[in-house]
Amino acid sequence: MHKSASENDRERVRRAFHDAAGDSAADVAMLVAAVPAIMAEAERRRALVRPGLFDAMVPMARWAIPRLAAVTALLVLVSTLLAVRDASRAQATAASTLERLLLPTAAGATPDEIEKLLAEPEASHV
Repeated sequence: MHKSASENDRERVRRAFHDAAGDSAADVAMLVAAVPAIMAEAERRRALVRPGLFDAMVPMARWAIPRLAAVTALLVLVSTLLAVRDASRAQATAASTLERLLLPTAAGATPDEIEKLLAEPEASHV
C-alpha cells in the first residue's frame, strides 16, 4: 500500500519527536525539513473549511463596532450635558417641600404653609 506525502511527513515528524525524547542531542534536521510540508497541509485544510455565519460577520463587526462606540460616547456626553443643565435649572426654582419644612424662613414659608404641607397627602410632595 502506498502512503500519501502527508502520511510520510507525519511519520517523519513522529520519528523526529520520538528520537528527540530519547536523546537530548537528537538531530532535528528532519523536523525542520518537514515544516514547509506541515504548513502547506495546514493551509490546504484551512481552505477546505467553509466560512460560517460568524466568519461573515467579522468584517461587518470591524466596521460597525468603532462607529457604535463613537455614537455611544456622543450620546453619553449629550445626556450628561442635559442632566447638568436640568439640575442647574432645578436648583434655580422654588424651594422644595423639604426645604420649606426644615428652613421655613429661608424658603419664605409661613407657619400656615407649613401646616398645609403637613396636612397634604404624601403624593403631593413630589
